[in-house]
Amino acid sequence: MNTALVAGLGQGWMPDEFTPVGVPLARRGAGFEDNFAALRACWAADPVEHAGPSYLIPRAEIGPKPVNGKIPVLVGGNVQSAIERAARLGDGFAAVFLGLDATLAQIAWYREAGGAGPVVLRVRPERMDSDDMPLAVTSPTVIDDLARRAGRRRRGLL
Repeated sequence: MNTALVAGLGQGWMPDEFTPVGVPLARRGAGFEDNFAALRACWAADPVEHAGPSYLIPRAEIGPKPVNGKIPVLVGGNVQSAIERAARLGDGFAAVFLGLDATLAQIAWYREAGGAGPVVLRVRPERMDSDDMPLAVTSPTVIDDLARRAGRRRRGLL
């Protein structure tokens, strides 16, 4: 991805994110997909138009437009349906490290659902196990560090 801007989007999961705006939590997946389609429509060539179940954009000229014609979007998610949605809609997957096994499973779900884009992993160091092999929190080393840690755990070293 060679671009000046990459967006990261997720549908949310906490009731506190939905209740204040009057959106039922049960609508989050379909609502996210409609919102995403509306966003992509706004970035496309004018005139823009979108008629989805939740968002209506009447025929209009909307700008400014992305310089390269598209803003890559990494889509986040923690549950399988959201991760499959990320593979279907996004240009990559934004994951949060929730433990080695969970993270590897999420990446597998993304790839199995056809996701071919980059995987960006947000690592929260305060949640990491303390041991003699700390994890780097910068790309590209984090995946290598996770792989080394997985190998050590499998061999009973950690």
